[in-house]
Amino acid sequence: MKRFNLITLLFLALLTFTPGQAVADIGGLTKCSESPAFTKRLNASVKKLEQRMSQYQADSPPSLALQQQIDRTKARFDKYSRSDLLCG
Repeated sequence: MKRFNLITLLFLALLTFTPGQAVADIGGLTKCSESPAFTKRLNASVKKLEQRMSQYQADSPPSLALQQQIDRTKARFDKYSRSDLLCG
């Protein structure tokens, strides 16, 4: 009987002291679509690639490759902003 009471008490203690859901807004994190740091990083990445692209002629293979990389970068950042990821 003591063992049953001990197990019941332990079970009730575990149920009572389980933490609730964590709040995701802790630490100043916001959605990536609303984060100014996220937008700043996107603009800096694209600007860096555009500066490299300006060194080549418009239809040259390096220029086209850099344009594809710019498009992939914008698509990646767009995908992150549409998701529920949190950014700092």
